[in-house]
This record gives sequence, structure tokens and C-alpha cells, in this order.
Amino acid sequence: MNKLFANKSPVILLPLFTGLLFIHLMVNFCGFYGNDDVKYASLAAGMFNGGYAAGTINDHFSFRWVAILATAVFYKLVGVTAVSSALFSFACFIVTAVGIQYFLKKEKAVVQLAVLALFFLNYTVIFYSHRLLPDAGIALFVFFAWLFYYRQRFGGYQPLVDAAGFSMSLSLAMLTKETIIITLPLWVYLFITDVYHKRNISFWKFAIAFFVAGLFLYMLYFRVVYNDWLYRYHLLVQTNLAYSDGTGVLSPAGVVKRVLYDLWKALLLNGDMQYLIPAIAAFIYRKSLWAETKHHAIATAFIILLVLADVMSFSFTGYAPLPPDPRHFMFLIPFAVICGGYMLVAFFNSPQRYPLLPMFFLLAAVIIWFLPVGNTRHIYLALAALFTARLLVKRMWPVLAFAGWVSIMLGNYLYDFVKPQYSFYFDQKKIVQTSFYNTVQPAVVYTGEPQTADMGNYFLGFNKKNVLFRCLRNGTGTGETGNATANYLLLNGGYNQGFKNSFDSLMGSKEFKDGFVIKMQHNGSALYEVKNIALLAGLQQFATGRYY
Repeated sequence: MNKLFANKSPVILLPLFTGLLFIHLMVNFCGFYGNDDVKYASLAAGMFNGGYAAGTINDHFSFRWVAILATAVFYKLVGVTAVSSALFSFACFIVTAVGIQYFLKKEKAVVQLAVLALFFLNYTVIFYSHRLLPDAGIALFVFFAWLFYYRQRFGGYQPLVDAAGFSMSLSLAMLTKETIIITLPLWVYLFITDVYHKRNISFWKFAIAFFVAGLFLYMLYFRVVYNDWLYRYHLLVQTNLAYSDGTGVLSPAGVVKRVLYDLWKALLLNGDMQYLIPAIAAFIYRKSLWAETKHHAIATAFIILLVLADVMSFSFTGYAPLPPDPRHFMFLIPFAVICGGYMLVAFFNSPQRYPLLPMFFLLAAVIIWFLPVGNTRHIYLALAALFTARLLVKRMWPVLAFAGWVSIMLGNYLYDFVKPQYSFYFDQKKIVQTSFYNTVQPAVVYTGEPQTADMGNYFLGFNKKNVLFRCLRNGTGTGETGNATANYLLLNGGYNQGFKNSFDSLMGSKEFKDGFVIKMQHNGSALYEVKNIALLAGLQQFATGRYY
């Protein structure tokens, strides 16, 4: 199969995959699916209009500065839009891909194609390129920190330059999201092994000096603004106490379930095993897969990070691994796809040498068959069938098997074109922008949960001061609008069907029919004008203060 590809670096690959991902973003923006996205959007919008006041912040979201500041710049340049909200994650993935291609610059085109296809066509990258979350930044900065270390160890570059890049990457990761702490053992391992083998000593001296200087400036900011050198730490301790049952730690049974089952189930259902299985197989076969030590280095880094994702605690108050949400572990992706890409090319060329790869996929397909999941199941089944066929059918051309693999992975990309997700986002967007975008009349819009209220503010660019979105859980006062001349009830049935069902059942009474007048309806969402605000008290019991 290698003969079909030139040995020169295929410069077209990265622009091609970047274009495909951007088209997916433009056509299939999936909308916000949780509270975090809107929280960051609100903070970014407030950064340049007085809504982000230093010295008054007391939540951990607000100190994830890199994602917030980058998005604030995008909002300033192009306004508060779906695309500008997603640009931080999208840009982080693209820059990460640039780093991956830099690592692969001397490899054959087929390896680069396999790695980039595994990166851009896995569900996690596609899905989270639509999301305003800091986790894509963690993936970028962790990989670049390792890449600067790799350059120094195997490239012989100037230690001062690589040390500065290494320290800056880790510092930016720390300013992006505090969960970077779970990768600490990797850097300690690299440091200890280098000291033991008496190598890269100048690099580590510079790196530690740069990092300590940056950490001092970071802590100095909190000393000046909050009169507390460790303000960020104290805030995290307070936040971590909300973890699990309020103790900040999991129970022994909870730890066992989280480490041995929950995370692996989440990664399987989310489609992450599509790139993790080849990477794990690459680590197992590393001695036969790679002759050079420099390739073993990334396989070792990957397996260390995989173990840390499973067992490392993020809490400062007790043992508490990160919740099993795959977005927290996106830092695995660049390491995994590089290892996995090598593994796939080797397998398609010589399948009998690597029988564990199809065996692992068959196991994944059997397990996922019994779990509640949608399109992902079919991807695993198709991959298991393809790898098994390549192992058993000796006459199958390697290039045909490779093309089949790319075609199957494209299923992750094409799924949203066939079946768009999160229609509740677009339903509410149409109602809010049609009804309130140009209004000058003061209004209060009540919702059954905070997410719908937050999205209402987002759809108006966070700058419609005369329209206040309020969750019923927070009461029915007129708030910032003063003497509001209009009150509304916004129902987002696609997001909170339970609240809408409760309201619909109450509309069977004449009192409610007379008290609420339908103004606009779009699919599962509806806007009512409230004629009798006292009736909202009867709805408060069905409202919730939590996010779904």
C-alpha cells in the first residue's frame, strides 16, 4: 500500500480535512447541549462590556481565561454567533493537527493520511469542534508541551527555545482549565528519567525556571486583586466539595465503579474507542511496530496519559478521579491518533502480525451491541467486520481495506447531515430572535429551567437590556426591566419536555387558557404572553434549577 503514496509530505491533507470540518460546523452547528457552553459565552461577551469585573469573581469557570479571552476577541470581531462561539475549539483542533503533521513531517503520506483521518473523522473532534468549551485547549497545550520536549530530546534543538515553548504550553494549559493537574505525573516521569540518564539537563533547568516565574506572576495577580496568593486554590477546594455526595470524594464502591467501568463505558459509547483501540494495540506491538526509540516515546506518553485519565485525582481534598465525561480526556486524542495511525497502516499491510487489533474491535462490537447507543454501534460493527475480513481474507488488497476504513469513519462525519442533533437549540433560536431581537418594549421572559433562560440571552447577543430571561425557580419579580409592560413564558419542549407537559396539562383549565395567549410556536418550543402573572406561581413547582 505504501507504493501508492509518494514519500513527500502531502501538504493538501491538512487544508482538506480543515475544510471538511469547517463545512460541518457551518452546516450542522449542533447548538449548546449543556450549561457550560452558555456560561463561557456569557463571560466572553461580558469581558469587553463591563460584565467581567476582576476582584468580584467567585466561580471556577471565570478563571479559565484562555477560552474566555479568545472567544471574547471573536465576539468583538464578528459578533455573538454560532460560528464565533465555536471558533476557539475549532481553532484549537486545527492547531493541534498542525502539531501532529509537524511530528509526522518525515513520515510517508499514507501514515499522515491515516493519522489525520483518525483525528478529523473521530466523533469527539467533530462533536466538540462545535462547542465553546476549554477542553480542546487542554488537548492542544498538553500535546505541544510534549512536542517541545520531544524536539529537545530527539531533535537536538536549542534547549532555551524548547524549554520556553514547553513552559508556555503548560502555563497556557493551566490558564485554560485546572484539570491539567491530572497530567502532572507524565511530566514528573519525563523529568526523573532524564535526570537518571543525565540528559536534557539544560532544558529542564530553563523549563523549571520559566514555569516558576510564570507561576509567581499568576499568584501575584491573585495577591493584588483578591489579597490571597492561593485564591485560585481555595476556590477549587470549595468547588471540589460539591463533587459526589458533597464530601469532595467518591465512596470506595464509587471509585471502583468509576475506574473499572464508568470511564471505559463512556469512551466506548462516545466513539472514542475507535481511535483508542488502535493506539492501545500500537503500544502492545511497539517493539515490532517501530524500530526507533523516538516512536516508543509517544506510545509511552499515550499509555501514561490513558492510565492517568482513569485513576488520577483532580481534587485537592481527597481521591476523586474526573467524572467520566469524554470531553475531560480530549488530551489523549493527539497521542492516540498518532499511535493508532501507525498501527492501522501496519495492520492493513501485514494483518497476520497484529491479530489483537481485530480481536479488540470484535470485543468492543459485542459489548456495545448490548448497550443503549445510536449511530456509534454501527461504526464499531463495521470496523470489527472490516478488520476481521482483512485478517482472514488474504486476497483483500491493503488499499481497498484502507479505503473501506476511511469510508466507515466518514460515518461519524456524515451522521449530522442525515439526522441533525439538538433541534431544541434551533427551535428556541427562531422564537427568541423573531419575537425579541428588534423589540424596544421592556419584557420578562420566564422559563422552566436556567438553560433555556441562558440561551435566550445568548440568542440576543447578551446585549438586549430591556428583555430579561428569568427561570421560574428564581421567582417572578420584574427585575432589571423595571416596570415591564409584557410578561412571557418560553417553553423549550425539546430540552425540557417534562415542564412543557406539565404546562400543557394545566392548559386544560379555563383559568390557564385565559391567562396564557400563544404568540409563536416552532416545533417543540412555544412562546406565550402571560396575561395573569399570578398563574406563574402554580408553575414554579414544575420548574427546576438544574441543567440537563
